[in-house]
Parts: sequence; structure tokens; C-alpha cells
Amino acid sequence: MKNHKQNKRTCIIDKKQYIKSELIRIVLINNELKIDNTHNIKGRGCYLNKKNLHKINKILKKKLFNKAFKRFISENEYLKIINYLKGVNENEEKAKSKKTTERNFNTI
Repeated sequence: MKNHKQNKRTCIIDKKQYIKSELIRIVLINNELKIDNTHNIKGRGCYLNKKNLHKINKILKKKLFNKAFKRFISENEYLKIINYLKGVNENEEKAKSKKTTERNFNTI
């Protein structure tokens, strides 16, 4: 069998490389930020590790999108993406707690 090389990208929050499947891609299209769940939208993009979503405030504080896209990004665009990511983070935490609850229930 042929070994396929894993595509790695750098997270803008912690500057570490991760496999693309572990990342959320943010794309800049017509001065508007979009979430690219398929990793196929054309345009300049940056990546955030799903495990680093607890550090969301660092994105706004350090203006990481401005650096990644090499242009000014309005605060409204930052807030739109941050609110979306907070929702994703909360849903993942709920799913984790539900799994642990199910495991605990099954062991009783």
C-alpha cells in the first residue's frame, strides 16, 4: 500500500502544525470572513485548531486575522466568527459531557 502524506497546516493561535482534519478553516472573500467546513472554498484562508477554541479571545486581543490575511478586518467580522466558534466550542463540550454521563450510566 502507498503511504499518503498528511496535509498539515499551522494554527494561527498557537503556531503549531496539525492535520487539516483537526482544524477549522476561515476564508476571506470580498472582505468578509467565512467558515470553510469543506476546506475547498477558494480564497486566502487561515486555520484554527478545534482544541484551541478555549483561547478564542486571543484572536481578537492580538488581531490574529489582520496578521493572517495581511489586511484590516473589522471588529464586526471578528465578533461574527468568534460568536460562531463559541457556539462550536459549547456544542463540543456538551457532547463530551453527554458521552461521559452515558459512560458513567453504563458502568452502574
